[in-house]
Amino acid sequence: AAALGLMEPVLPPRLADGLTMAVSPAGALFALGVTAATALLASLAPALRTSRTSALAMKGHAPQTLGGHGAARIRNGLAAVQIAFSMVLLVLAGLFAQSLANVARIDLGIDVDSLVSFDVSPRSNGYGPERTLAVYDQIEQALSAQPGVERVSSAAIPLLAGRGFGVTVSVDGFEDGARPVEASMNLVGTGFLETVSIGLREGRGFTNADLAGPPRVALVNERFVRAYGLQDGAIGRRILFGDDTPLEIVGVIADTAYSEVKSDVPPQIIAPRSLDTSSPLSLLSFLASSATFYVRTAIDPDALVAAIPRVVAGVDPTLPVSNVITLRRQAQENIFVDRLVTILSASFASLATLLAAIGLYGVLAYGIAQRTRELGLRLALGAEPRNLRAMVVRQVAGVTIVGIALGAVAAIALGRAAQALLYGLSGYEPVVIVAAATVLATVVFAAAYVPARRASSIAPMEALRYE
Repeated sequence: AAALGLMEPVLPPRLADGLTMAVSPAGALFALGVTAATALLASLAPALRTSRTSALAMKGHAPQTLGGHGAARIRNGLAAVQIAFSMVLLVLAGLFAQSLANVARIDLGIDVDSLVSFDVSPRSNGYGPERTLAVYDQIEQALSAQPGVERVSSAAIPLLAGRGFGVTVSVDGFEDGARPVEASMNLVGTGFLETVSIGLREGRGFTNADLAGPPRVALVNERFVRAYGLQDGAIGRRILFGDDTPLEIVGVIADTAYSEVKSDVPPQIIAPRSLDTSSPLSLLSFLASSATFYVRTAIDPDALVAAIPRVVAGVDPTLPVSNVITLRRQAQENIFVDRLVTILSASFASLATLLAAIGLYGVLAYGIAQRTRELGLRLALGAEPRNLRAMVVRQVAGVTIVGIALGAVAAIALGRAAQALLYGLSGYEPVVIVAAATVLATVVFAAAYVPARRASSIAPMEALRYE
């Protein structure tokens, strides 16, 4: 239930709305049945061994019968397996956590703080191009008048939403025979660069005059400039769309994320928003009939999220508003798989480590209880308590080293298999492996402290009267 509570805020609404994030009765009954079956199977071997033990052996050789060397090796082996399993999960949790940290450090080229986005689709209400454009302008004016709103603009393709529009184009002066590059397109309103904080490297942005007719100018990013070898001067070059009207490059912008947080920045072309379906970008112009608005605010973005539907309703009560979200939340939802895998792996690793500590404690406590007479006699004959504690520590160290070594080997193999889910690191990271081994060893030796202390504090007279 606790793990589900951590998962729910991570899931995008489109997924969370279709899931019941709670422990269902069927799930609880299944878990109960598996747990009971596991307990019964685990107790079967000791029960059979006990049923075959003679009364004489039970009376005179109980420690040897129930806790002999063979049984002790089995118990130690099971403890080592638990430790190995915990090691695997800790390493994987460390890898996913490090991967998520690497993703968080990605420079998106966009200031996602204090930025809210939402979608409107006038075409769904049957609006024509002119009325759609008028509604867009009215929405921008109404939002700009709100307290704390600094800038407002819009785009045809929402940023970091997993959607895109690609075109294969050529450029004036591009070497003959060279393969054209596929670029990602977007249509935006005026002030878009300033609203989402995209840097303008050279040239100019769009003006209201650029939006008055079909697109004739465009902005490109630095990746586009490098792809077409325009470092000596991109301004004034024309982007060619086959036989259609070309677009003149009037500005170069910084490289920014497009549809995915983790993807490499693609070559990008940004043209002014236009609803003229006769333009060379007619298909993208059609997509522009559904716009994503971006609002830069100086107040709490969550307060603006609550106010946006009311503001749009003041412009047109019949116009539906959807996907109202802060851009930081949008970026987090774009990598929700990474966050979800990290939470799950950390939860499983923590649980497995706790179970390994409990299991080792049980093994040691049982072994020491079986050796009460022996340990008491050792103390009576002059053995130092620290020597008995060292004996327990050596046993723990042996089990731990074997378990960690086996777990590390398995973790490296699984880490390489999970390479596709990792960002900015390989499936073999020595730092993560060492950190996981350190954490696990600390927990294991902490669990061994009480049995080790008990072994060194057995009263000799009590041990002589034992059994």
